[in-house]
Amino acid sequence: MVEKMKKVSLVGERTALKKVIDTLKATGNFQITFYKSSTNPLSPEDAQLKNEYNAELNRVTGVLNYLQVNNKPINLTYQALKSVTKKQKQIENLLTQFEKAKIDATNLQTQINLNQSLITNLQNFRDLPVPAHLLKSTKNAFVLAGLIPDADFTRFTNDIDTKDFLYETYPTTGKNLAVVITGDIENQPIAETILDYNFTQFPTYYNFERTPLEQIDYLSQENSTLTAELAKNAEKHRPSAEQVDLLKTYYDYLLNEIDTLDILTATIQTKLCFVVHGWIPARITDEFTQLITKTDKNVVVTLQDATDTDTPPALVHNTPLVASYNSITMMYGAPGRNDID
Repeated sequence: MVEKMKKVSLVGERTALKKVIDTLKATGNFQITFYKSSTNPLSPEDAQLKNEYNAELNRVTGVLNYLQVNNKPINLTYQALKSVTKKQKQIENLLTQFEKAKIDATNLQTQINLNQSLITNLQNFRDLPVPAHLLKSTKNAFVLAGLIPDADFTRFTNDIDTKDFLYETYPTTGKNLAVVITGDIENQPIAETILDYNFTQFPTYYNFERTPLEQIDYLSQENSTLTAELAKNAEKHRPSAEQVDLLKTYYDYLLNEIDTLDILTATIQTKLCFVVHGWIPARITDEFTQLITKTDKNVVVTLQDATDTDTPPALVHNTPLVASYNSITMMYGAPGRNDID
């Protein structure tokens, strides 16, 4: 059922604004009215605080993403959300623990990916029976190794005088030949004409002391070991439901604190005073006034009925059966009065 709303104006000392905003959020029933023309910069202290909150939020986000936790919200009262700071030491220990686990997992996965990339690149050369470190040129001699289709190699040997260098060919499982050409360095340009015959050169930057096939087997075995270690680490650092809830609560707390600072910048402020406008359900006017007075007795609360020119927000009053599913705060508004409930 859509409730009747009351227009509220709060006027008080600027130093009490943050405390008042916290109180408004705690009611869960106040919708603030923002004025874009009233944007105020944060104080240096609050700007620094916002930077710290954002940095901490990035940490928590990184950990929660690493843990792959679900996005199911935690239903908490505003007071319970604020009380999470009492567990700051426990939170810091959890963040440090899971950040280290994330780094370890990232390093393992990076190595697995590098190994797999090398395995993929070596597959074409798996029939080359020479260790990679021997396929390197020296100051006086060159080495050229790679794959070439049978027919193209025949054309190459027919077109080029090969008496000035040596070559060995090795059959492969495909239609290519594995070829290794060696000779004096001055004859290298002649041998390199093979590059014009669909020759795929074996990368000269590989320096492992195994044949390509042996290196593939070695890396495959290493990846099996690394994958097992990755799974073991994931199991070792699997968080409990309580730890996940604590981190998610801390995440919501940080968002809330950043939100409060953002609200500070969007309220009407003078050098000494603040003015906040908004709406509350008419049924809680007395309770609301007492709460604000308790927060700061110098804050003046003015309540008015909506006029024909006002567009009060629609606040849906739920029965006790579903009320527990309401969000913690309505500071950013509700659907229009004519929307479907």
